[in-house]
Amino acid sequence: MSAHDDAMTVLKWFVAPAVLVFALVNLFQISPLLASWTTITVLGAEEMRSTGSS
Repeated sequence: MSAHDDAMTVLKWFVAPAVLVFALVNLFQISPLLASWTTITVLGAEEMRSTGSS
């Protein structure tokens, strides 16, 4: 195995999981914002539909 192969193995097994964990942590920090935005959007759409039909 060459030094390049070793570097790629290290990248694959250590950097990839680290990036994945980092992304998940960021996702969980953002998710409350995302959830509230989705709720507001859905409620807003429901509101528009109910007022439009009456």
